[in-house]
Amino acid sequence: MGKNIKRFFEWMKKHPIIVALLSVTSFLIVIPLAINCAYMWGRSLLEPNTAFSANDLLIFYGTVLTFVGTVLLGGLALFQNHRFRIIQKNMTTIQPYARPIAI
Repeated sequence: MGKNIKRFFEWMKKHPIIVALLSVTSFLIVIPLAINCAYMWGRSLLEPNTAFSANDLLIFYGTVLTFVGTVLLGGLALFQNHRFRIIQKNMTTIQPYARPIAI
C-alpha cells in the first residue's frame, strides 16, 4: 500500500498541470452539488429536484471564470514586472561602461 501511494505522489509531482486541471474541474462540479445537497437537506422528495435554475448556475460559473481571469492577469502582471526588473538591472550595470559614439 505504501509503495502505491509513493508512486501516486511521484506521478503527481511529474504532472502538476494535469493534477491542477483535475482539481479545478472536480471543484467546479463538487461545489454546486454540495450547495444543492445543502438546499435539499431534510426534504423527502419523490422526484429528483434541484434548487438551482439555469440562471443560478450561469452566475456561479461566470463568477468562477471572472476569478480565474483575475488571478491569471495578476500572475501575468507579476511575471512582466519581474522580467522588467531583470532587464532594467542589466541595463544599469551595462550603461556605465558604454562609451558615446562620435559621428
